[in-house]
Amino acid sequence: MKIAIIGTGMVSQKLAAHLVGQGHGVMIGTRNAAETLARTAPDGMGNPPFSAWHK
Repeated sequence: MKIAIIGTGMVSQKLAAHLVGQGHGVMIGTRNAAETLARTAPDGMGNPPFSAWHK
């Protein structure tokens, strides 16, 4: 099944990882992909940036 998730936060990352592990195709959406991938600082909860998780 193909699934789209809006947002790149901690919940979206966990959900996407689980769904990919179950064999689903997942696409994560954000307003500005270049800006989101350029972030290098941890989020407010101390989690690594989306770009680190994405790799």
